[in-house]
Amino acid sequence: MELWKQQWSVVFGMDGRLLEVRKANWGPTNKKISIRWSEGVFVVDTGVAHTFAEVLAATEAEKEFLRMLDLTVDKVSLRPSANNYAPKVFSEDVRCKMRDRSGKKALADAMARLVTKRTLATAEYGPPANRHERIVRAFPEPDQEAK
Repeated sequence: MELWKQQWSVVFGMDGRLLEVRKANWGPTNKKISIRWSEGVFVVDTGVAHTFAEVLAATEAEKEFLRMLDLTVDKVSLRPSANNYAPKVFSEDVRCKMRDRSGKKALADAMARLVTKRTLATAEYGPPANRHERIVRAFPEPDQEAK
């Protein structure tokens, strides 16, 4: 038991836990969710990049996503089911530095981070009866730049 506690604190830290689904009637089994105690509640551990190499790779993926967004003339979408899904379109482009399945995943993660940071936004286009959304860079309001 003591060895288990030592391994637990090394892997998850003193405030981390691993929630494991062992039995479910119609749901998935053996699913593991990493949670962390934060400010009085358990929150899902998002697995944010912690090592320098992971942070560097995430930053490079974000830069590449924005570069490809500036280079493309086509309208690209945030929706994974769309034919013009941005990470899919970018990873198939010969100008993209991240061109394979792992590149598509890295670009999708970068897109999600950029949307969360509000660097990217959506703009509607098309006729009123058939509206679509495309990804655009979100520019700050003029009064917010002065602050």
